[in-house]
Amino acid sequence: MSKLRLFGTDGLRGEVGTGVLTPIGAHRLGQALGLWVRQQTAAAPCVVVGRDTRQSGPVLTAALQAGLQEVGVNVIDLGVLPTAAVGRHTQWQQALAGVMVTASHNPYTDNGFKLFGADGDKLADTALTQLEDFLLADNPVVMSAAVTGQARRLTTAATTYQDHLRQNLPTALSLHGYRLVVDCANGAQSDIAPHLLQQLGAEVYPLHVQPDGQNINHACGALYPAALQAAVVAQQADLGLAFDGDADRLQLVDANGHLIDGDQIMAAIVKAWHDQGQYHGGLVGTVMTNQALEVFVQQMGYGFVRTDVGDPKVVKELRTRGWPLGGEPNGHIIFGDQAGCGDALLAALHFLQVMRYRGQSAATIGHTLQLLPAATQNLRLAPGQNARAVMEHPDVIAALATAQAALAGVGRLVARPSGTEPLIRLTVEAQTTAQCQAVLSALSHTVQAALRH
Repeated sequence: MSKLRLFGTDGLRGEVGTGVLTPIGAHRLGQALGLWVRQQTAAAPCVVVGRDTRQSGPVLTAALQAGLQEVGVNVIDLGVLPTAAVGRHTQWQQALAGVMVTASHNPYTDNGFKLFGADGDKLADTALTQLEDFLLADNPVVMSAAVTGQARRLTTAATTYQDHLRQNLPTALSLHGYRLVVDCANGAQSDIAPHLLQQLGAEVYPLHVQPDGQNINHACGALYPAALQAAVVAQQADLGLAFDGDADRLQLVDANGHLIDGDQIMAAIVKAWHDQGQYHGGLVGTVMTNQALEVFVQQMGYGFVRTDVGDPKVVKELRTRGWPLGGEPNGHIIFGDQAGCGDALLAALHFLQVMRYRGQSAATIGHTLQLLPAATQNLRLAPGQNARAVMEHPDVIAALATAQAALAGVGRLVARPSGTEPLIRLTVEAQTTAQCQAVLSALSHTVQAALRH
């Protein structure tokens, strides 16, 4: 199978007004997905569509839906909804595919499409390749009134998802006595998360829950938690929760204002399930997973494997091995028997359940895992610049070899092009912060020089 040309680590994403991210492009994607869906069944096929809160969402969603209907596919419009909820509704509505119109954690000037199969997992690369072939061929589609699909709005989509989360935790969860600050990044979780947590008994202080189309992810949410950290301390809260724009990644903040990342969240959950005799198999991480989590899991007697970045890769490994949990330090956390992608609110509920079960603070539970020191730098590519060519520059190859040698036996190096943004990401883990910074600084200097040439 050829390498994907338009779809990246997790869907198709980019600047609005370019490529497929125009009304014409979205319409073509709708046609392509619709024709692919119609190959799967002789009956009238159905696709569900949701979106986040960014300004371009309604226009791109309408164009996508028009393309689907034009080739005879019925559409269920879910409205504004987290990505994980779109995956679930794909199953619940017995649809053959689902689409989330989102650019996830990117700024409002970007948008994109995440696609699900009938099983609620992200669409496989084989299907994405077929969609790309259609989009790149640019063959016209002739509309026929006889086969035009219908569209309807599902007004209960958010409520159904919320009720499902509450009813499907391993044990009933009461949050009475907890004070929570909830940063929804002005995104898809802005209405659902505060409401659900209040229903469960928590005292909730919502933060960044007034989307205006342009403020999604702007200095808030999982990527920019400084405001949440300050609010947790100011409100004397027990825990802070930070989602990104489409609510598939989670970062937590303890009462002292300290961050708890995805690796630490998973460690807390694995340890609690282990102590209750409810864990089995192992855990799936990625190349970005801190080495400390790998050691932590293995010391408890469980397996551990790494995949490339992206929750579709993690899900595939979870399905293959039948393991219950996997994810990334950025907060994509996947419960293999409950969801086909990262679900930030579900992960937060599981963490809160561990807090209740142990009767301990988030600071104690969240720092069960002591992470190895790590440092990361993202270097932006110029328009049209090829990341692979930069990484294959002789000076960069030599610098990578030097960095690997310096870290041999004491740390790890991850240097990779981003699958979602025009960036080269450099991450160094070592025994001390000083080691991390020294290796990263030297490598970054060389990569930046290559970027300028």
